[in-house]
Amino acid sequence: MWKVLLADDEPFVREGLKELIPWEELGYSLEGCYKNGKEILESIPQICPDLVILDIQMPVMDGLEAAKLISEKWPQITVILLTAYSEFQYAKQAIDYRVSSYVMKRNVLEDLPGVLLKMKQQLEQTHGNKKEKSRMMSLLLHESEY
Repeated sequence: MWKVLLADDEPFVREGLKELIPWEELGYSLEGCYKNGKEILESIPQICPDLVILDIQMPVMDGLEAAKLISEKWPQITVILLTAYSEFQYAKQAIDYRVSSYVMKRNVLEDLPGVLLKMKQQLEQTHGNKKEKSRMMSLLLHESEY
């Protein structure tokens, strides 16, 4: 399972995504839901997510600022932005911060599962071998304890 963190300042959006997206069926484990970019950045070192989903407009620290910091500090993390805005300036900034996908909130329940499947394929291509090696090492170490 690929680990996911989610940040959106709207409680009903967080709960809706948490409950209505079939995370496990899509190959993901939703490890945490946060109210802003600052909270999500603080949790990254402990959880080590593979994917982060950020709303663009949030108080304290918005999604674009969080995406910028993630791309600088943890470039291996895949970032998806959620937005109610279709303005080009946001898309341009998202590209600058290596955001992998951009999902409009009005279609999020329909579009996000497809984007997650696409991101899963990319994660498997770029990180799959590392995850498998790590899993095998863990199994070997566990077996040597007996």
